[in-house]
Amino acid sequence: MRLRRQFVRVKRDGVWKAELSPLKAREEGEWRDVPIPSFVERALRLHLRDHGVGEDGYLLHAHHGGHVLDSNYRTEFRRAVIKAGFADESWTAHTLRRVFASSAIAGGLSLLEVSRWLGHATIQITADIYGHLTPDAGARMRSVMDGALAAANVSCADS
Repeated sequence: MRLRRQFVRVKRDGVWKAELSPLKAREEGEWRDVPIPSFVERALRLHLRDHGVGEDGYLLHAHHGGHVLDSNYRTEFRRAVIKAGFADESWTAHTLRRVFASSAIAGGLSLLEVSRWLGHATIQITADIYGHLTPDAGARMRSVMDGALAAANVSCADS
């Protein structure tokens, strides 16, 4: 999925408003590609088929046709969480971001890849938040090196 813009809250004339702006740590016209599971892609295709996009070309739009702001998005997200049977859980859209990152790292994907998908300005941000999920990195490295050296037919014999 290609992300190009995001809403940010800005204070204009003493009033907070939501405005579309470039993604964090990106310039106007830049984007970020994020891989999505097949079932999410299917759901998006169905959504597009059934609802299309808003007049502005964006995927999510409010019932009145305008932009979906964080306040009404949170309300709709909470309704969906309850409908899915998780009424006792404190799930938010940000929870899904955390599940995405945690699952990717625990599944062996690199911090660098995950950092790019999340849009973090630096890999250090990702490491600070999710680095604890890579405790078996030493064992994975040993396995990779064993395989690489075996493929190169390198052996170390005891003398």
